[in-house]
Amino acid sequence: MAIDMKEPAVRAPWPPKEENDPLYRYPKPYPVGRAKGESFFTIARKHKVGAADLVKYNFQTKNSGEINWYLANYVGCPAPKHGQRYFEFAGAPYDPVKNTGVIFIPMHGDTSSNALNRFGEKIVENYNNTTNKEPGGLCYETCYNRVKVAARAVGVTIPGWNDGSTFSIIWGTLSAQRGWEDVPDEYKGRGAAGAMAWKGLGTLVDMQGIWRGDLEPGAVIQVWGSEADFENAKAGKSAFGHSFIFLNYIYSGSAITGMAIADQGYESGEPLAKNEWGVWIGANLFKKPAPSTSTPAQ
Repeated sequence: MAIDMKEPAVRAPWPPKEENDPLYRYPKPYPVGRAKGESFFTIARKHKVGAADLVKYNFQTKNSGEINWYLANYVGCPAPKHGQRYFEFAGAPYDPVKNTGVIFIPMHGDTSSNALNRFGEKIVENYNNTTNKEPGGLCYETCYNRVKVAARAVGVTIPGWNDGSTFSIIWGTLSAQRGWEDVPDEYKGRGAAGAMAWKGLGTLVDMQGIWRGDLEPGAVIQVWGSEADFENAKAGKSAFGHSFIFLNYIYSGSAITGMAIADQGYESGEPLAKNEWGVWIGANLFKKPAPSTSTPAQ
């Protein structure tokens, strides 16, 4: 029986485009067929993504006939052997110019690297490389754990989040603990973002800057349901908020429409839009360089 193969009515772009992915993940090329028995399942497991997600990301379809067409015509997989009803990656000629012999891994973050943002980029790298993307628990504890693991890897020391220190009080907005009244007003209610800025490990980004595009991958964010929640949090009253990691922006054309985030499982995995929270405070995980004070040569 001949293999099921159907040319799509509209062909998906090759390589895949970020704008075709709901989370705006960028495509990282991965040469195929170099390991015996390699498949979408083994590649997905290796790169900590779902197999169905990997197929859909590459070919924008779930139709098996169309997937086979892409494997033959995009990836360059050789024709199946007699009686075989599926394509194998083995034998697909690798050409990095024509993008044959490769598929693409969806990656959070940014294709360009910021030398100042080594800390933040490590957080996103760790997120891309874990299967435990939604560990549950408290949002600010999950956020802290991700920051702590990356900090250790890049040689940065951060205090504990629950040790009674000023850092921990700001991080968790622990207004009932002794010491809250001593927290400077500019850091109250700003959660992880405020704690990292207070410690000198981050630069605060206000709501306007966040939605202007000023966040770097791995930035920490504190949000509140409304301005009233924000004021309540600062005053030590009950408030509705959330804490998470920024992974990357999502665009429609050149306009920012949302962002991909990493949290404990409350809102991650779906695009997060500006109007879902009333107050946003972020911090990039590096100190913004001071402006030059040198006098131009005459």
